[in-house]
Amino acid sequence: LTPNEFTYTSLISACAKAGEYDHARLIFDGMMRDGLTPNLYAHNAVLSACKLGGRWQEALALLYEMRDRFPAHQLSGAYTCAMAACNVSGHFDVALRLFHEMQPTGVPTQTTAYNAAILACCRSGAFDLALDLFHRMSPPPGAPADSPSPAAAAACVGGDMP
Repeated sequence: LTPNEFTYTSLISACAKAGEYDHARLIFDGMMRDGLTPNLYAHNAVLSACKLGGRWQEALALLYEMRDRFPAHQLSGAYTCAMAACNVSGHFDVALRLFHEMQPTGVPTQTTAYNAAILACCRSGAFDLALDLFHRMSPPPGAPADSPSPAAAAACVGGDMP
């Protein structure tokens, strides 16, 4: 038996959930050394490890690598995760920059991306921009309207993220 992409991705995800960024990255690199091409899920699992480990710079580097490998319409979750890594590390300006990069490059801005951007605004004191983003949120035709997350709302009133 030999490990495949699914095996590696599962292991990377487990490391991410345990907050073991270094192990997740070693496994990801080992996957490539073993001749396997990491898929979108493997990349996103490493991004999740970056977020949980406060590794915002690594998250950005990986996100920019992903932009060269995957179509823009598949990168919404990756952008949102990188934004969350920036928020967790206190780099709210970088999180907002990522949000503003999304639409011009063809990356869909879903509710979770708006939530991360609103959280960054609130945490950095840009309440007017947070409200502007809140009002700009509009569901795609035929989709149910979502609302900002409790984490974003709590941040605006000085609460903590769940």
